Amino acid sequence: MINVQGPKITFAQVIIVAWGVLFCAAVVLFYVFALQPAETAFETVKTQDFFLKKQLSWVRQVIEHVKDPDQVAAYFIREQKELARKFPYDEHKSLVMLSDYARKFQIHVDKISAKPAVIFKGSLARPVVVEGKTCLSVLVAMKMRAGYLNLVKYLEALRKVLPAYLTVEKMEITDVLPAVPGLEIQMELNLFLLEPK
Repeated sequence: MINVQGPKITFAQVIIVAWGVLFCAAVVLFYVFALQPAETAFETVKTQDFFLKKQLSWVRQVIEHVKDPDQVAAYFIREQKELARKFPYDEHKSLVMLSDYARKFQIHVDKISAKPAVIFKGSLARPVVVEGKTCLSVLVAMKMRAGYLNLVKYLEALRKVLPAYLTVEKMEITDVLPAVPGLEIQMELNLFLLEPK
């Protein structure tokens, strides 16, 4: 009988493999804990720099066009108020208005719930920044009963009066029973706010 044995692994080979594994682990840890956060921070600063330069260019153009300092100041105050109206700093007012306006349009709200605000990310999974403030998104789920025309009027009114920018993400409308007036509506809305500094 022939006894065939494979080559034996020596202690030196084990040491070489162990050093190779340790080196690979060190490279991965360096990338995860040092390089990747630095790249993210660099991209954030680069984005902020881009928007700051864009805003400065816009300010320069307004000043050159208007020339009167009082009118320039009044213009920027109006712009800031409009921005604060479109993107409020807290979701409470917007959530209260969702249910208040539902009652005005004869809509019976069975349930309304909001998830905690999260940072809204745009293209390339980067946070959206407006006027140097991070944009937040609040997902609101609503279950209600209403007539079709009242629902349409309600959504149009929300677009005009709600202090937060609003998008309808999902909507399901079902006609439940002839005995129950109105349609059963389930929808998800996204409210966009600016993070207070």
